[in-house]
Amino acid sequence: MSYDRNRNLRRGGIAAAILLALLLGGYFIYKSTGPSVSDIPDQRMKQVELYKKLLDTDPSNVELMVKIGNLYKSMGDLDTAIDYYKKALKIDPHNYAALNELGHAYALKGDYDNAIKTLELAKKHFPKNPVAYNKLGNVYDDQEKLSKALEEYRKAVRVRPGYQESYWNMARQRLRKGDYEGAKRIVNDGIEKNPGDAEGYYNLGNVYMWGKDYDDALRSFQKAIKLDPTKSKYYRGAAEAALRLGKTEDAIAYFKKALDTDNTDAAAAERLGDIYAKNGDYDNAVRYYKQALGYNHNDKNLRRKYLAALGNLKGAQRIAGPADGGDRIGRDGRTPGDRIAAEGIDKDGGTGPDKPKTNEDAQKWRELGDKYRKAGEYDNAVKAYGKAVEADKNDDYSHYWRGRIFYHNKMDEEAKQAFKNAIMANPKNADAHYRLGLINYMENKFDTANNHFTKAIELQPDFPKAYYSRGLSYQKMNRNSNAINDLKTAVRQDPKLDRAYFNLGNIYLKNKNFAEALNYFSKDRELRPNNPDTNFKLAETYHEMKSYTNAIQ
Repeated sequence: MSYDRNRNLRRGGIAAAILLALLLGGYFIYKSTGPSVSDIPDQRMKQVELYKKLLDTDPSNVELMVKIGNLYKSMGDLDTAIDYYKKALKIDPHNYAALNELGHAYALKGDYDNAIKTLELAKKHFPKNPVAYNKLGNVYDDQEKLSKALEEYRKAVRVRPGYQESYWNMARQRLRKGDYEGAKRIVNDGIEKNPGDAEGYYNLGNVYMWGKDYDDALRSFQKAIKLDPTKSKYYRGAAEAALRLGKTEDAIAYFKKALDTDNTDAAAAERLGDIYAKNGDYDNAVRYYKQALGYNHNDKNLRRKYLAALGNLKGAQRIAGPADGGDRIGRDGRTPGDRIAAEGIDKDGGTGPDKPKTNEDAQKWRELGDKYRKAGEYDNAVKAYGKAVEADKNDDYSHYWRGRIFYHNKMDEEAKQAFKNAIMANPKNADAHYRLGLINYMENKFDTANNHFTKAIELQPDFPKAYYSRGLSYQKMNRNSNAINDLKTAVRQDPKLDRAYFNLGNIYLKNKNFAEALNYFSKDRELRPNNPDTNFKLAETYHEMKSYTNAIQ
């Protein structure tokens, strides 16, 4: 729900996992003889069982009910969470924590009417407490009712001027509009009102991260740590800033300190797993991914990364599925082409979303959309998926497939909006980011495309085509060293990605590094022996090397 600072920090391209590309009929499978994810216990369920036993001995303990509800909410079981909050409110109808958490759960479920009603009750019973004002503002933000949201945040400031969350919420509205300086002013105003509150400096660090001012971000997070060394997220913020500054060892130390402070910090454990996986230390990668899964068990992206690292540790082999084509969808899942522009960004790649839990009505329409799509009846599929998202706006699966079909029909503006909706519903939808990047690339918006490819890589670290595509966008931005790094990562992750070899050869040829150019063009020719472009470039390279005999051959 709403703007997540922890997600905002996770902008780095840390390669860590193996791609499981579930696209139409095609997929990649990683076999492993090791344990499955289901063998890893969800520590939150253990805590739930403990609280339930305590509740049996004290059935009217409202605090325990709220804690149980919070755990279910963190696991995505919103209906059970709501039941526990309601039980708490039957005993204590004015319980502020229960009202706020119930309102938040309703909002996560997309039931905004009940969310607003519940949070208004919390405000009514506790008019001097700023929490409900901020949560209500978040609900309005999620509905794009920005003026109403801002009004709630300002009310929160009036009732408690030193409460930092109110300033952060106003600042993030500025960031959504691209007003970096305005966001900094708002957060600094909050710090001025309460300079001893570490949260203000944490907020400032997040604003600096958004603006890519990583030195200032690191200093702000360090200030937060100094004021309050007990919060794991402050160390995690410092770690992310250190990573952006290339200080990997410092980042590792900060992430480990975050875990020392709170061993349930799944985000810190996951990021350590990412770093170790990128460096080929799969033993430690598995260890930290496993720790993260203990407190974030339902995160499908984390599960993939864990299984991929485990597969690498066990020497797993990748088995390619039948479909590895483009993005313009054919009835059988094949495509008429896999190139955009002269460079040839492949439209394939990415996992696509898993089917999220949804209500019965949305499920019915989604299944009908799948049926039409597989039959090639795309107009009917779009309509059915449209009905699904009307019934459940958080159905990222249906938003995503609307985007795919719009793109297939060359309706790029509609496709962009559908992919944006998919990301709003599920910010971890890596493939939606990737596809937004492709569309922006074709529109020559290379910086925007680059940002989407980066986000896709962050969410799905073993994503060779996202690396390849970002490499091409770097080329367009004249950042050849970045392009080389990404293209090399692409072929390391997928040694059969022929066009990446071709583009590496092109860069080296332009830089007159003929030996490397020859190396990469030759690798491309091994995969595409009859491709005229590759053969021409080989001849051109030999010509530049004055090896005329080879050039003629």
